[in-house]
Amino acid sequence: MKKILIMIFMLVAINVGAQTNSDNKVYFSPDANVTYRLFKTQNMHIFIKLNTSNGTMKLVQFSTSSVNDMMEANLSNIELVTRAEAKNGRFYLYPTDNFYTFLLLDQIDGRVWQVQWSTDPESRGILRIY
Repeated sequence: MKKILIMIFMLVAINVGAQTNSDNKVYFSPDANVTYRLFKTQNMHIFIKLNTSNGTMKLVQFSTSSVNDMMEANLSNIELVTRAEAKNGRFYLYPTDNFYTFLLLDQIDGRVWQVQWSTDPESRGILRIY
């Protein structure tokens, strides 16, 4: 009986631990026809704002202590499609296990880019994956 109780306790503990891991949660509007989406990074104060129609991105930093610590900075201001090809919901960001890396997917033609974000402007960038 003691072994059964220990086994049940271990299974419950494993199940609860798996349910409380919220590091990879993605929050988004249920409306697929939105122009902008915010994507959570592993830095608690920084999000990536994606223009879902053309693939441009900005870093958004918020602060609970000082207005001076808030910012919005270009991550990539290069439009990845022409204005005629732009369509809300076309682009989507997927987090990776790397703290600073996301994958950007063109959901219409399947092209993929590696997105590197950083608070250092020289370390930001986007590279097409062929």
